[in-house]
Amino acid sequence: MAVPQARPGPWPVVAAVLVGCWTVAVAVPGELVGWLADQVRLATGLDRVVWLWPVVAAVTVLLAGVPALLLALLPRSGAVRATGRAWLAGLLALGALTGLRALPPVHHEAYLAALAATAALLAVVLPRLVRGPAPAAATVPAGTVPAAQAAVAWVAVAAGLAALLPWAWFGALG
Repeated sequence: MAVPQARPGPWPVVAAVLVGCWTVAVAVPGELVGWLADQVRLATGLDRVVWLWPVVAAVTVLLAGVPALLLALLPRSGAVRATGRAWLAGLLALGALTGLRALPPVHHEAYLAALAATAALLAVVLPRLVRGPAPAAATVPAGTVPAAQAAVAWVAVAAGLAALLPWAWFGALG
């Protein structure tokens, strides 16, 4: 007779919800306070504080990232661990993109180049983090991409190009 496994109960799911709420409660006020401080200094004619955005990014990633990392590693439920990995990936992206705000506004070309490089790096790294380890039976041979993934990639490229149409047609507004 097989011994039934003990069910973990609702607590991992409750932990995932609480981590999500905590992440939003940390990220939104942090970004808002950083933006407000930056705008007040700009409006009063004072110089920007260079360290403001890297500090906001680091504090946000640390305060919200530790619970997300624990959620990605500790629970037995694969769905809850995937939720933790998704929250962690989002926080890492937020931290990387928030840190870019330290670049002065007068160097908008440098900001855009750094933004493009950061976005490309995040596009390569984050899907691997979110996906997590693949089960041994579901591995796909190297170099093959399922047709559905290729179709999704082409739809994403088409949507990105469609989003550029107004800019290409009318030019930059402002």
